[in-house]
Amino acid sequence: MRRHSRSPLLLLAVLLGAVAARAQLPGVVAPKGSSAGGSSFQGGGGSNGGGGTSGGSTATPPAPEDKTLPVDPKAPPAKNAAKSAASAASEPRPKDSPRTPAAEGDDRSGWETWWLFNRDALLDLRAPAPPASPEATAVGRPLPRRGAVTAKTVDLRVLPALARLFERESNPELLAELVFALARSAPRENGLEKTARVALVERALAHPDARVSEAAALALGLFGSGSAAEPLLELARDTKAGRALCARDSVPYRVRAHAAYSAGLLAAEAPNEDVRRFAVEGLVRLAAQRDTPREVAVACVNALGIVPLAADAKAWKGGFERTARELEPTAAREALAAHLAQIVQNDRTSPVLRAHALTAIARLARGACDGLHDAVERLCIDLLAPAERAPNELAQSAVLALAELSDAGAAPQDKEARAQLAIAARDADLDTRHFALLALGRIAARPDEDVGAPFAGTGETHRFLLRELADGRGATRAFAALALGLYGRALRDAGRTSSGEAAELLRVRLAKTSSPDEAAACALALGLRADAGTAELLTSRLAEAADDATRAACCIALGLADAESALPVLRRALIAARARPALVREAAVGLALLNDAELTPELVAELRGASGSAAEYGLMQALAVVGDERALDVLFELANDAERSSGLRARAVSTIGAIADARRLPWNDALARGANYLAAAETLSDARGTGVIDRR
Repeated sequence: MRRHSRSPLLLLAVLLGAVAARAQLPGVVAPKGSSAGGSSFQGGGGSNGGGGTSGGSTATPPAPEDKTLPVDPKAPPAKNAAKSAASAASEPRPKDSPRTPAAEGDDRSGWETWWLFNRDALLDLRAPAPPASPEATAVGRPLPRRGAVTAKTVDLRVLPALARLFERESNPELLAELVFALARSAPRENGLEKTARVALVERALAHPDARVSEAAALALGLFGSGSAAEPLLELARDTKAGRALCARDSVPYRVRAHAAYSAGLLAAEAPNEDVRRFAVEGLVRLAAQRDTPREVAVACVNALGIVPLAADAKAWKGGFERTARELEPTAAREALAAHLAQIVQNDRTSPVLRAHALTAIARLARGACDGLHDAVERLCIDLLAPAERAPNELAQSAVLALAELSDAGAAPQDKEARAQLAIAARDADLDTRHFALLALGRIAARPDEDVGAPFAGTGETHRFLLRELADGRGATRAFAALALGLYGRALRDAGRTSSGEAAELLRVRLAKTSSPDEAAACALALGLRADAGTAELLTSRLAEAADDATRAACCIALGLADAESALPVLRRALIAARARPALVREAAVGLALLNDAELTPELVAELRGASGSAAEYGLMQALAVVGDERALDVLFELANDAERSSGLRARAVSTIGAIADARRLPWNDALARGANYLAAAETLSDARGTGVIDRR
C-alpha cells in the first residue's frame, strides 16, 4: 500500500508557528479534539457560520439558510476527512423534483455572464507585443506590451503612493480598494518572511467594516508570501488566533470564505510544494468539519481545485475510492481529486457543494495522469445519464467539466461524452442545455492525442450546432451562435480552416434577428472565427444597431477579427459612448485588440474633460482593461482629490491596481474560468457582484 512520505515541514514550522509545527501533511482522520467529529455539518445552515456582525457601516449579512439532514451522533466517525465532509454536508432532495432551481432572483443565465467569466484567455489583452523583426527581441524573449507598467514604476511610484493614501484615509469603500490595489500591484513575495506590506494588510483585517476585512483577506493571498498561509487558515477556521486577527468575537462567514479562497490563490502560485501542501491540509480539514458553513466549505473545495499539487501517476490506484482510502489528500494531485470525488459521489451531500467539488476535480484532472482524467470524464458522463437525474447544479458542473476534459477524438468514451452533451443540450434544464451547447463548441475542434483520428467527431458536432442555431428558439440560438464562434476559434488556433457554412448562417442571423441578445452573440461569434469578409458586416451592424449590447459585441468582434480598417469607426464609437460605461469599456477592448497607439491618450483626455460620474466610471473601466502606465497621472489625481466622491476615488484606486498588476490574466481567472456561477455560492459570485470572481 503506497502512502505519501510524511516529510516534516521544518522550515514552515519555524516560520509559520505552532500550527505549522503541528501539521503532518494531514492524516486522513481528523485529529482528536477537532470538530470534524462533532455536531452536524451545517453546510451554510443553522448559524451565521461563526460570523458575528462586522460592525461599522456595513454589517455582514447572515449566512443563507440551508436546512440539512441531521447526522446520527452515534454513527461511527468517517474514515477520512473528505468522506467526513461528504457525509456531513447532507440535505434532503426536493420532493417535487430531483433537480433544484437556480437561486431565486438570479438573472445571470444569459450567455453574457459565461462570456464575462471565460473571455480573458480568449482576448489575452496583456499578451507580449509581437516583435517588428527577429532582431527586436533580446535572446528570443518577447517584447513587453505597449504601455506596460515597469517594475521600477511600481516600486518607486505606485506602491508608495498607495501606501500613503491608505495611511491617511478612513473611508471604508476607499480603504477596501486601497488594500486590494496594494496586493495587486506588488510583486509576488515568494519567501516565507512577513514583509511590511503583509503586515499592513493584516492590520486592515481588524477594520470594523466588512468590505475592508474581506478585501484584506483576499489581498493576503495575492502577495504570495508563504507567511500569509497560517493567518489565512486561522481566519478560515474561525480560531482564537483568527478572531484576534480580525478583532471580532467570531470571524464572519464571508471573511472566512474569502480567507479560504485566498489560501487557494496563494498556494496556486507558490513555488514551494510544502506551502501548497500546508494550504491543502488546512482547507481539507476545514471542509471536513461538520460545523463548517456551506459557504465556507464551497470556498474550500474551489480553492483546492486551483492548487497545483505535483501529479504522480503512481498515486492513482485505479479508482476514486481506493485512492482516497490509501492516500492522504496531500500525497499528489490525483489523491486530492479522489478525496474531493467522495463529496461528489455522496448524494446525501448538498447539491451545491457537490457541484463545486466536481468543478474542482475537473480542474485538478487537467494536469494529472490519464487515469484520473478518464475517471473524472466518466463520472461526468454518468451524472448526465437520464437514469441519474442529478440535481441541476451538479448537471451544470458536469457539462462544464466535460468542456474542459473531452475532445473530438474517436475513443469510445469521447464519443459517449459528446453524445451525452447533445442529449443534455435538448433534454436537460434550460441552463444545463445552454452550458452543453457551449461545451460542444469548445470540444468540437479540440484534437485527440490519437494522431490517426484527432478530429473524428468534429463534423458531426459542427452539424449539431448548426441545427441548433437554425432551428433553436429564444436564448438557445444565442448560445448556439457563441458555441460556433468558440468552435471556429479553436479550429483557427489548431491551424485548421473552418467551412463557410457556419459563417454564412451567423451572418444571416445577425442581419435578420430582432433580438439584441442573439445579434450580440452572432457578432461575437463572427469575431472569434475571424472569417474573411466579416469586418464589413460588423462595421455596418455597429453603425446601424440601436442597442448597446449589439454595438458592444461588434466592437469586440472587430478587434478579435483583426479588422484594422475599423479603427476610425471604433474610435468614433468610443467617443459617442461617453456616458455608457459598458459600451465605452468594450469599445476600448476592440481598440486594444487592434493595438491602437492612440487609445490611452484619447481615454486620458476624455477622462480629464468628463462631466458626470457615469462617464468617468466608464472611462476608468476602459483604462483598467488597457493597462497603460500613461494613465497613472490622472488616476492618482482623482484618487487623491478629497472633493470627489468616495466611490469615484475608489474606482480610480481600483484602476491603478489593475494597471499595475503584472499578471497576464486577471488574478481571479483560475477561479472564474469554467466556474459554475449558477450554483448558489454568494462569496464566489452573486447577482449583486460581491463574489470573488465578480471583482474586475
